[in-house]
Amino acid sequence: MRLAPSLLPASQIRRALSRAAALAGLASLATLAGCALDPVPPDTQPPLLTSLPRELSAAERRIIDASNDLSLRLLRQVVNPDSNVVVSPLSVSMVLAMLQNGAHGSAAVDLQEFLGLGDLSAADINAGYSALLDLLPALDSRTTMRVANGIFASDIVTLNPRFQQSVTGSFDASVRTLKFSAPSTLDTINGWASRQTEGRIPTILDEIAPEDVLYAINAMYFEARWRTPFEKSRTVPSRFRSPEGDMNVPMMRGENIPIAVYPAPGARVGELLYGNGAFAFTI
Repeated sequence: MRLAPSLLPASQIRRALSRAAALAGLASLATLAGCALDPVPPDTQPPLLTSLPRELSAAERRIIDASNDLSLRLLRQVVNPDSNVVVSPLSVSMVLAMLQNGAHGSAAVDLQEFLGLGDLSAADINAGYSALLDLLPALDSRTTMRVANGIFASDIVTLNPRFQQSVTGSFDASVRTLKFSAPSTLDTINGWASRQTEGRIPTILDEIAPEDVLYAINAMYFEARWRTPFEKSRTVPSRFRSPEGDMNVPMMRGENIPIAVYPAPGARVGELLYGNGAFAFTI
């Protein structure tokens, strides 16, 4: 696919797209290491969020449904019973939604169908993501959720101004043209990722390959307190079963911890709330 008509060879954009999807997942994974602050004391818990501050648009509802479906499809593709796998479907979908602004013809159709948004126009997709980017971080004042998008292009290509306007206006993306052969470019891109994730991802790229012409990166930073506290004194080593065998690891324990449990084929799904309940940790 091409980011702008007649500007980028299809083979280069396919490589860029593949790398972008991989980077998108990476950029929001490592932030999970610091995602839970000390718990909120019961007497200071904020009221539960029972409704959204505004009605969702049809495009937003469509994007949410499609993103959930994409999450399951990606999980089926990357799951490995012999190792731990972490992936950020929202990062992948957001990067691809940005790039569909530079695609046309069959490439644009393929991208929108992969996203599950083939029935929406590019303008509706942009508007839906833009509205969600404004809505999500504001749902819980005690939770920090930051979403950052970046487009880093080599100076050997020229980006279509309309593409730049779309990704900056709808996705609040930072767009930069850099000399990819310069040693400082690696530090520039890694520095951006580090700043967006409060240092959780100090390095997102180890090198810039000679054939790379563009990096589309999404970084998410999430920091929240458990709604119901786990007492630190009750965290003790316990047996954990892993593909490498049983091992002792620190396990959180608590009493009267509300966990919503849902039955599923061959599994049980549990949900622990953060803050006012706008966000949850699903196991």
